[in-house]
Amino acid sequence: MAMLCEPAAPAQHEGKESTSSGSDSSGSEAALGARKEQVLKKRTKHRLAKYLARMEGQAEEDGLTFLEQAAVGLKVRQQYTKDLQAFLDDAARARLPLVTDGQTDEALVKYFNKEYLAGSQACLGNRVMAAFLDRWPEFGRLGKRKTPRAWRALKGWRRLTPGKSRKAHALPVWAAITWRLIMRRQVRMGIFNLVQVSTYARPGELIRLTRSSLIPPTQGVTKYWSLLLSPEEKVERSKTGSSDDSLLLDSPWLQWLGPALHVMKQGPAEENLWGFDYPQYVKQFRNCCQDLQIHVVPYQARHSGPSIDRARVLRTQDEVQKRGRWASHKSLARYEKAARLASTYNQLSLLQRTLFQACEDHIEAIVLGRAFPELTLPPAIGGQ
Repeated sequence: MAMLCEPAAPAQHEGKESTSSGSDSSGSEAALGARKEQVLKKRTKHRLAKYLARMEGQAEEDGLTFLEQAAVGLKVRQQYTKDLQAFLDDAARARLPLVTDGQTDEALVKYFNKEYLAGSQACLGNRVMAAFLDRWPEFGRLGKRKTPRAWRALKGWRRLTPGKSRKAHALPVWAAITWRLIMRRQVRMGIFNLVQVSTYARPGELIRLTRSSLIPPTQGVTKYWSLLLSPEEKVERSKTGSSDDSLLLDSPWLQWLGPALHVMKQGPAEENLWGFDYPQYVKQFRNCCQDLQIHVVPYQARHSGPSIDRARVLRTQDEVQKRGRWASHKSLARYEKAARLASTYNQLSLLQRTLFQACEDHIEAIVLGRAFPELTLPPAIGGQ
C-alpha cells in the first residue's frame, strides 16, 4: 500500500506544475487577447477619424447614411455627382420626367444615344449608370425597380465603341526611363519604376508602401524579397477592396536588386518606403520621357509587366492573372498584350532602340552605382 501511495507526492507536484503551466498559458492568452483588443480599438478609431475627416461638414446626402456614403471613395463620389448631375440636367432641359420606371428608362436611353452621337466613349455610360445606382440602389440587381432598355442601350454603346487599353512597352523602354531618373539623381524613383513593371502594381497602392511592407527573404519560406500591399491592420484597401496582397519580387531580370532593397529597408518601419509622393514622381517621369522622346505614362507599367512576362515566357497566363489580381481572363485581356510589344517597340527609331537596349543590358550597374559604358541621348532624340 505504501509503495502504491508513495508516488502520490510527485504526482501532486506534477499537477501543480501543470496548473502553473496552464496558468502561464492562460495569462499569455489573456495578454494576447488584450493586445488584439487594443489594436482593434486603435484601428476602429483610425478608420472613424479618417472617414469623419473626409466627410466633415457633409450632411446626409439624398438620404444616404454615413456607411452608404462610405461605400465609395471621396474622389469617386465627386465623379458620381458630376456625371449624375449632367444626366439630370439633360433630362430637365428635355422636360423628361423621372417618376416611373418607364420614364426613367427612356430618359437614360435618350441620354446614352445623345452622348454616343456626340462622340463619347461607353465609359461615360458606365459611369452614369454607376452613379445612378449609387444614388438610387432600388434600380440595382437587388432592387425592385428596373431600367432594361438603358442596360440594352449601354450594351450596344460598348459594342460600337470598344474600350482602348493603354499600350504595353518592352522592358528596354522602362530600363531607359530608370536610367534617366537616376541621371537626375532620383535613384528610388528609378527603382520604383522597375518594381512597378515587375509587380504589375497600381501606382497608388505602390506609392503608399511603408518600410514594414518590404519583406526580406526568409529561410524556409522564400528566397525572394516581397511586398505586402494594403496590410489588414491599415485602413487603405486595394481598388477591389482586398487586403494583405503579397507580391514576390521574383522577376529574373530584377534579382540583382537585393542590396538596394536592403538599404531601403533601414529606418523607421512606418515611414514611407520611397521618400516621394506620386505628383513628384509623375513630374520627373514626364521629364525623362521628354528626354527620350517617348509618350509613356506610369500606369502603362501595369500593362507592360504582364506583356513582358508572357512574351519572354516567364509566367503562364494563370500566373500572370494571379499576380495582377485580375478576377477573370477577360479583365486580364485588357492588360496583357504580348503580341503588341514587338510592334510598339519597332515603331521607335533605330537610335532609340539601340540606346534603350543598352540601358537594359547595363541596368544593374546603372541602379547600383557601378561603372557602365557611357550612354548619351543622340541628337536625333534629344539634341543633347
